[in-house]
Amino acid sequence: MVDDGSAIPVIKQLHDLPVVLLQHKVNLGQGAAIQTGLTYARKLHADIAITFDADGQHNEEDINSLLAPIINNEADVVLGSRFLHDRANTIPFIKKFILQVARIINFFFSGVFINRCT
Repeated sequence: MVDDGSAIPVIKQLHDLPVVLLQHKVNLGQGAAIQTGLTYARKLHADIAITFDADGQHNEEDINSLLAPIINNEADVVLGSRFLHDRANTIPFIKKFILQVARIINFFFSGVFINRCT
């Protein structure tokens, strides 16, 4: 787990869970926190890494669904989305539109088209 300079002592909330806590002394942002976690995973020679924000928008019950395409050699990368299923109806049209445009721009620059799963 990466604590990105949290004001609340995260160690107290872990309650002896089998978790390695990596800490930034100050908040460096999401990108730095992910980089710290992935660098540590690489040092451990991990085959798979999953990132979750601590803001509660992801459910730990979804981990198996994220892992399945990787384990079955159907994908190299899997991204979860809060925009699928029932929650999709609460997202403003403009935000959905911008995300679709971003997928096209990503394809234009990288040659990788991000598929939208349902």
